[in-house]
Amino acid sequence: MRPWLEVTGLGVDFPKARGRRALAAVSDVDFTLARGETLGLVGESGSGKSTLARALVGLIPPTRGQVRLDGVDVTPGKGQDGARGRLQMVFQDAEGAMNPRLRVGAIVAEPLRWRGMGRSARAHEAETLLARVGLPRDLMTRFPREISGGQRQRVALARAMATAPELLILDEPTSGLDVSLQARTLNLLRALQEGSGLSYLLISHDLGSVAYLAARIAVMYLGRLVETAPTEALITSPRHPYTAALLAALPPLVRGAHGPVAAARPDKAAGAGPGGCAYQPHCPYAQARCHTHRPPLTPGRPAHAVACHYPLPPGGPGP
Repeated sequence: MRPWLEVTGLGVDFPKARGRRALAAVSDVDFTLARGETLGLVGESGSGKSTLARALVGLIPPTRGQVRLDGVDVTPGKGQDGARGRLQMVFQDAEGAMNPRLRVGAIVAEPLRWRGMGRSARAHEAETLLARVGLPRDLMTRFPREISGGQRQRVALARAMATAPELLILDEPTSGLDVSLQARTLNLLRALQEGSGLSYLLISHDLGSVAYLAARIAVMYLGRLVETAPTEALITSPRHPYTAALLAALPPLVRGAHGPVAAARPDKAAGAGPGGCAYQPHCPYAQARCHTHRPPLTPGRPAHAVACHYPLPPGGPGP
């Protein structure tokens, strides 16, 4: 069965000063997403998650690679507009992504111009969208600065829903919210998805939140995917040492059966050699091959792929 969203070899390079190599913020990323599925994308800050998201929606032109949606090439920058409206993004900084001079009603209604709706129809649809995300009508006359952080996040979600998208890219949707608001936001996202066929790419550094919502998880480190697997398999039996290190920071209730993880060796701080594994300087299991050869993302157990020469065995740390 052909995947609905297929990303192949996607890369984003940022130019540097004259005489220096370009910085590869995202390198050779491959993943697929089924209609109605949630894929979690996790990794520490600076791993390239948000850059990848912006490249998918065309806010940053990808340097290479291809994005296909339902079999059609919609790679940003190729002169096509086939994905406009079908892919929408909810930004981490909801307030910063809104025009502070516009009221909430106008912010939500603005994308409806793209659908060719008149002024009164836009106002009615904006009210309907706010109701879908659990916000009252009276918020339409307020400015973003006059509502709470949790309400701003819901306004951002309502605006993203205005074009009737098929895929929402959610960049840290619970960042900056307290625990109760995080839970409400995740439950809202699940409710919106049920029965609608809406797909999510959920980006976060919080593995616990992603595990609650996502059917599969992809782990990113320094611009590359190092492991992809069904959520339960990744949480209970990670294969990449970096994934295991991320899980070690979670409470036992979240990481389930996952056992202890060896600490990184300080003597590995010299760095990886050209073409070597990027995680090698911090890996407690690295060997000579890791210093010189970059491991590809290789399928292993069903739907479980890992980019590691010496992956962890099922059920415990250590090669």
